Amino acid sequence: MVLLAHSWHTLQELIRTLEYWCTKLDISCNTKKTVCMIFKPKSRDRLITDNFPPFTLNGCSLSFVQQFKYLGLGHIISNTLDDDDDIKREIRNLLCVLTCLLVDTANIP
Repeated sequence: MVLLAHSWHTLQELIRTLEYWCTKLDISCNTKKTVCMIFKPKSRDRLITDNFPPFTLNGCSLSFVQQFKYLGLGHIISNTLDDDDDIKREIRNLLCVLTCLLVDTANIP
């Protein structure tokens, strides 16, 4: 699940709503896997602050990250909104597959 908000306060309210419904539905969020990311504006003069108090979920402070792997596909999301790291990951995966294919074809008599 991804929660997006335009302000710190609004996101904390969304997290509180998530807590409420998790309690109602008898499910829980893994706070060790839950992280926060602040997307920086493209224009530096629009940056107000990059120091925010931690968000809390079920009484636990959530950590801020610069990037993270999203879901099972492993796409890398970065707070700079570029996809360089994700492209590098895809190239590494492609090279692994290519290496496996080359090894398999080299063993064919």
